[in-house]
Amino acid sequence: MLIRIVNIFLSFLLPVAIILINNAAVISYFDIYLVLKIVIIFFIFTLIPYFFSFVRNSRYDLFILIFISLTSFISLISYDIITFTYKQTIGIWIILLSFTFVILKYRSFKNSLLPSYFLGIFILSSFIIYFLNSTLLSNNKNYVKNKEEIFFETSENYILNKSENFFFIIFDGFPRISNLDKIGYDTSELRNLFKKYNLYFFENTKSSYLDSQKSISSTMNLSLIDEKIKLDKKNYYKFINDSKLLEIFRRNGYKINWFPNDLTMSKCPLDKDVNCFPGKHKIHIFNKEIVKFYFQMFLVQPYWIEKANMYYVNKILKKDKILFHLDIVTEFVKNNKNLNKQFIFAHIMSPHPPYLLNSKCGLQKFGLKYKLHDEKSFLNQIDCINLQFERFFREISEKMPNSNLFIHSDHGTTLINLDDMYGEENYQNLVLVNKPLLCDYKNIKNKINFEILRSVLNCI
Repeated sequence: MLIRIVNIFLSFLLPVAIILINNAAVISYFDIYLVLKIVIIFFIFTLIPYFFSFVRNSRYDLFILIFISLTSFISLISYDIITFTYKQTIGIWIILLSFTFVILKYRSFKNSLLPSYFLGIFILSSFIIYFLNSTLLSNNKNYVKNKEEIFFETSENYILNKSENFFFIIFDGFPRISNLDKIGYDTSELRNLFKKYNLYFFENTKSSYLDSQKSISSTMNLSLIDEKIKLDKKNYYKFINDSKLLEIFRRNGYKINWFPNDLTMSKCPLDKDVNCFPGKHKIHIFNKEIVKFYFQMFLVQPYWIEKANMYYVNKILKKDKILFHLDIVTEFVKNNKNLNKQFIFAHIMSPHPPYLLNSKCGLQKFGLKYKLHDEKSFLNQIDCINLQFERFFREISEKMPNSNLFIHSDHGTTLINLDDMYGEENYQNLVLVNKPLLCDYKNIKNKINFEILRSVLNCI
């Protein structure tokens, strides 16, 4: 009996072990703690059938083990190829459950010890390898422990003489405006909108890096990164939460407001002085990237549950409309008239996939798409951003007219040459500022994010 219970627990640990092997670069010790809580919940729930004698006398543990192994395998081989709809997932589950039943019926297992040993060794080895790699990295003499070691330049100490609010907004993967023109997308509405609200967009900007963690870390620390230093993604994240930019605004008496997305990279700093706005629609357990990974190993998209939650909140409880992306920031502006000395950080996971919204900013159907080169879905996100820009700029002009905007993308995206993922086009991004921040424009040597930001800070 004990071996069977252990088998069930190890079965739910199996996806965690697979995640550790494939995503160690983004997983911290705290992330493991979070996902283990989910494992324990699932484990306890699965033990309920053991109250029935006919289940205790069956090979229930092997059934769970085989089924979870099969769903994990399907998830691995389909990753980056296809995202299943909920109907497809239910169909696959039925097939896998039937296949599992056939395996147990026609393949004899004398006892549960062999799979228990196999699972135990595989899971233990994956955890050991993860912890050893993390320990070796932290003990390496080249391991970077603070931002002064990783960034080339030590930025000057900026004195911000005005009390305007400052919006630092990142759109993930928004391309250069001219690249949208090249594929026939009508950018006239965007250009007219920028002109209407006295905003200037740089024609020939580019990002320094294709990786979001490097790009955002570099921009927020006002410097390039020493390429000789090799770090996992998760090590760059701390340079976002503890960046030179936040230090500057804190030192000048600004209040920090943070709008994260679901990526671990953009999580809210834990400092007490930070107001965190993850979005009203979010279910708490899904705010962590590793928990999403875990559910996806069962072919479940947490987005489905969030969409069901949205229906419950809007249609049944009849509460306020659930907001997404830039509209969450717009709501903050709408409800906080005439605030001063506020620093607002927002990392908007759009137009980068997964393509959450349609062209009218309504939620997509349950079949959430993640294909990188899906031009129609991508341009739908641009349409939606255009609508959200209109609402945002209008609220800013009415409720917080004393605000400065630095809106940019961490990198561009491939729209024209789809076969060159690391080509020049993928660096060509968006940078948008309000025109009073152009006082030091002539001193910008290269039109890259951090240099433009340094120029902007000189104009506050």
